[in-house]
Amino acid sequence: MSTKRERLIKYLGVYVRTSETRPRVNGRQDTCYDITYKDAKGKKIWECVGWASEGITAAYASQLRAERVREVRLSGEVVPIQKRRKQALTFGDLAEKYIDWAKSNKKDWSHDEGRYKRHLKPELSEKLLNDISPLDLERLKKKLQTKGLSPATVKHCLVIIRQMFNKALAWGFFKGENPVRKIGLPKVI
Repeated sequence: MSTKRERLIKYLGVYVRTSETRPRVNGRQDTCYDITYKDAKGKKIWECVGWASEGITAAYASQLRAERVREVRLSGEVVPIQKRRKQALTFGDLAEKYIDWAKSNKKDWSHDEGRYKRHLKPELSEKLLNDISPLDLERLKKKLQTKGLSPATVKHCLVIIRQMFNKALAWGFFKGENPVRKIGLPKVI
């Protein structure tokens, strides 16, 4: 599936693997980022952070590794990955976490929050992330278009959903393929 790991000089404890079988991303082979650190007993731990196609970057992997090292130093243990992942996260729960993140990391976070509250919350907030399918998003797209929203607004709403799912993947709240990838975004003229 993938070649051997290569250490990234710029990021301590971050390794990259290139896939020969996954679909290409921006004309390049997809890459997976792994991190390594030691637990309180000195045992080396390897953890797969995720794929570039899922929005994972070397910088994010490095940040996650720093969090794991900090956990070991402060508590003497690392919380197992399985316990870290939430089992029943709703889209509304994710939106709350995403908007909190956006407030610190995006200039135009208020646009995301407004579109979520007006157009996405009534339709998706109670649905579990694993239950949101491409068909659900096609129906949402049609409903937004039927309301008379411009193609640009509909596209912005779908892009926000895509960004939220990418963050859910990166944060370990969702496992699987981003459902927005399987639908066509409206053409904006």
